[in-house]
Amino acid sequence: MKTKISVLVLLFIAISTIGIYFLINSSKPISQQTVESIVKSQPEVKNLLNSGDSFVKAEKRGNDWVVQVASVQSYGKDKNIPPHSTTFNWYKLDQRGKILCSMFIYDNQGKFIGSGETEKSCI
Repeated sequence: MKTKISVLVLLFIAISTIGIYFLINSSKPISQQTVESIVKSQPEVKNLLNSGDSFVKAEKRGNDWVVQVASVQSYGKDKNIPPHSTTFNWYKLDQRGKILCSMFIYDNQGKFIGSGETEKSCI
C-alpha cells in the first residue's frame, strides 16, 4: 500500500513539474528578432524585401510589438532630395507573436486587398 502511495505521489510531482515547465515556457515573451522574422515571413513583406532597399523595425509598446515595414527612397544625385523612408505597412503583434492587425490587408500571395485597421487602433 505504501508503495502505491509513493508511486502516486512521485507521479503527481512529475506531472506537476512538467505542467509548470510548460506553463513557464509558454508564457515567455518573444524577442525583437523573432517578431521581425514573423513579419518578414508575410508574403507581401517578402515581395517588398526582394524588390529593393527596405527594412523591418519592431518596437515594444506595452505588452505588444509594433512593427514598421518601410522602403528607403533615394532620388539619386540629380535631385536635391535626401533619401527618406516610406512606410509600406504597420503590424501589431502580441507578446506570443500572433499578428493582431495590420494597416493594410494582403492575401496569401501578397496581393493588396484593402485597408484594415485605422492607424490609431492598429498601432
